[in-house]
Amino acid sequence: MKKLLLLAALLLHIFCSFGQKVIKGQVIDKQTQEGIRNATVFIDNTQLGTTTNRTGKFSLPVSQNINSVIVISCVGYKTISIEMPQSDSSLLIPLEKIIEELDGVTIVGKRSKPVLGKKWQNIFLTYFLGNNQPAADCDITNLNKISFFLSDDENRLRAHSNEIILIVNKWLGYKIYYEIIEFEINLTENTVVNYGYSKFEDISNGDEKFLHRRENKYCGSLSHFLRSLYVNNHAQNGFEIKRATIEINSENERVRTLAKQNGYQLNFTFETLGNKRTPLDSSKYYYKVYIANKKYSVVTQHALLAPDNLFITDLEIFKELYFKDYLLVNYKHGNYEQSINNSMASLAFDNKYQSAMLKLKDDNSVLLYPNGRFDPPKSLIIAGAWANSNAIANMLPLDFTCACRGE
Repeated sequence: MKKLLLLAALLLHIFCSFGQKVIKGQVIDKQTQEGIRNATVFIDNTQLGTTTNRTGKFSLPVSQNINSVIVISCVGYKTISIEMPQSDSSLLIPLEKIIEELDGVTIVGKRSKPVLGKKWQNIFLTYFLGNNQPAADCDITNLNKISFFLSDDENRLRAHSNEIILIVNKWLGYKIYYEIIEFEINLTENTVVNYGYSKFEDISNGDEKFLHRRENKYCGSLSHFLRSLYVNNHAQNGFEIKRATIEINSENERVRTLAKQNGYQLNFTFETLGNKRTPLDSSKYYYKVYIANKKYSVVTQHALLAPDNLFITDLEIFKELYFKDYLLVNYKHGNYEQSINNSMASLAFDNKYQSAMLKLKDDNSVLLYPNGRFDPPKSLIIAGAWANSNAIANMLPLDFTCACRGE
């Protein structure tokens, strides 16, 4: 009996240890070489983290399937990130003290000036948190620590903070500790660059409503698609992929030209109330096309794409994604909320499903990991239903799993 219990304990230890690694190390002051106490060490965009002891040492167990960077931060020091080791490791991590605080920024080669007021704060919140139900239930507890800078041509707004931003997402049940690395809004093009480090803390207390909301947010999301694509079960999960190009919407051009030439008064009260039939070139039709103002159309190939057409490298820990033009991704298993802040709001999507567009920035490939993380983080241009996927209120941690993909 004693031998059987010993064997069972051994098997249990092996089972529990399988798939885990332990990241150990010491965080030191770069100049003095002394250990730094209470430095934060966490896995970016997850719930995994710890703090250093009085000598700067730490130990952090991590699942093998978590592929993200390790972030090390401490008050008074520059935050750094390092790549995740592939096995048990002991690291020596030097941090450099912050010498100067930021009192001005340069935006794309142009000088900027600090700006104050609710106007800029509200613009920031719309892009940073999003504009949906989760965003309405988010609070930034130290919003006053965020500074805003406007370019001299008043075209770009940038946000910066010397402190970690604390967001309480009362809709999804998370606290999010977020360090802004780069945040810039192009006010003319309605686009945003949002890049930073995040650590999640679960505050749901096991309440089922939060799990339900998280699953609804996840299913059909960019992360859901990328994870499914990685293991080639995207079709089973309701996604279809087509190669796409963007062309001028000829019907929009025709209608706008006719309206301008003929001076149409776009008043369709008579047709709406007194005429049940609406001809193709009626003023009501003109109004619908004109007011929609979809200057471009998404033109797709009929053939569906498979992962073999998209991955050019397949290694054990990541795959390399590359494609030309655009990918149109449709989600057919439900209604996923469309983004209002759409960087391609002038596009006409010709289908009945949730649609999103992906494009590679500067025609460079992307490294994709099993948990949906992609690198470099600013390498994908995202539009359509996923345009606000990096808004803080919509974020779920990389270690979140969902029954909608059999996790």
